[in-house]
Amino acid sequence: MFDFRLLLLLRWRQFRSDALYWLRTVGYQPDERSFSQRLYGLYLALIGAFWAGSMVSWGAEQAALLGASLTPATLSDLLAALPWLALALQVYALASALRVTPLRLSFADIAYLAGSPVDRAAAVMFAYTRQVVARLVPFGALGALVGIVLVTPVDSGARLAAALRGALAAEALLVFTMTLAWTLGILRLIFPWLRRHPWIWLLPFGLPAAAYLLPGVLLWPGRAAIAAIYGEASGGALALLVAGALGLAALMFRLGSQVNMAYASDESIVYARIKALGLMAWRDPRLRLRIYGQAARAGRKPWLHLPKAFGLWGLTTRAALTYLRHPMMLLTSLLWGALMTYVAILLVSEQLPVQIWIGWLLVAGFVPPVGLLYVFRTDLEERFLRQFLLADRLRLLAADALLPLAALLAGALIVWIAQGFAPEVAIVGAALILLLGMLLALSGAAAFGNRRVALARFLITAAGFGVVAVAGVNLGALAGLVVAVIANLLLCGVLMEAG
Repeated sequence: MFDFRLLLLLRWRQFRSDALYWLRTVGYQPDERSFSQRLYGLYLALIGAFWAGSMVSWGAEQAALLGASLTPATLSDLLAALPWLALALQVYALASALRVTPLRLSFADIAYLAGSPVDRAAAVMFAYTRQVVARLVPFGALGALVGIVLVTPVDSGARLAAALRGALAAEALLVFTMTLAWTLGILRLIFPWLRRHPWIWLLPFGLPAAAYLLPGVLLWPGRAAIAAIYGEASGGALALLVAGALGLAALMFRLGSQVNMAYASDESIVYARIKALGLMAWRDPRLRLRIYGQAARAGRKPWLHLPKAFGLWGLTTRAALTYLRHPMMLLTSLLWGALMTYVAILLVSEQLPVQIWIGWLLVAGFVPPVGLLYVFRTDLEERFLRQFLLADRLRLLAADALLPLAALLAGALIVWIAQGFAPEVAIVGAALILLLGMLLALSGAAAFGNRRVALARFLITAAGFGVVAVAGVNLGALAGLVVAVIANLLLCGVLMEAG
């Protein structure tokens, strides 16, 4: 019991540390004991209570409107689908617990719990209780809304009672599911052979198939919850779910003393890294995705050997490896080229007004594909590395942007060829696409020498594309090609002079 109180104190301090930022964001200083601050705290609490009450009222009203719009056939289909939805949520919870243990530790927990004499069973039960309590309110609210939706077509006067029964049914189902998932999840921390079988987490996905053979067993929790919402079942069904959860919790407490905290620390590294980001984990979701991607790549066994390359080909190979590790950059380049080419074809064929042409130039100048010059910009900004790259900016651009530029041109050429133009038009258009793609890359590379990169890139790109477009429209396609070649040569000279 002492260990449980110690863990509660540790979590309370962590919660206060996290909440301090949000309280100060709204102007409340919890460290000050003045009357004005206490009055302001009461004011914030009243606003929060009013907002919560408004949301509850609005949600109940929307659920009642949705329930009133259900036809008997739709209601019957919904009642048949809900037990399967409950089973799907249970499958997800079990698979998640078998894939990574639900006992997640932050860096502070790892430093304190992993090597301390704290009872391991207390650590397991505290983490389990905290997760269950944190989910009771949202799942209870969801169950109440489902109860209102299901009862409104039958008896609109019983919505309040149905909401209460739905909340209790959802919470009982949640407690049973999470207890079962946790009991299976901590087995990973006791038996090492479970961690050596990476595909064992796929076993719960066989439950839907088994539900066709044993629907009375596997779909019973969801059906019991629906019966409780309509008041057709006594409290015995929900009590049985809670009793099963208590039995599993007792088993989990007994197994908790055998948990290997070193295994828990090892499986919690990704969670700890995201937890350490604090607010940045929510402000920039890309950081979380990057951490998940790094963890996934670190767990893979290498199946390719690094190619042998020297000089300029060495730089090209290094850039190619970077883009292969981030394939979304190549995909966005391909889609960007295809979309911009399709819009350009519409601009010419439909003779759209000049304002849309200006918008097309704005997109080309301000919103180029992210991955086109990603490696090139990294090489320029890394001054320590730059001194070892004995190549001017033009050759460095050719090595770093070869793969994304090829993807961009491939997308553009696919759209162009798919239009089915005459051979002579198709050839001239393909040549123009190649030159404009090179012009886009050269314009972005030339802008990196300026402090205002975005503005410089837009001005250079708009000037180059605009001159080519004016020459092509007024003097013909061949004149546009000649101007595009000249613009590319001028930018190549600028990059060579930049060194």
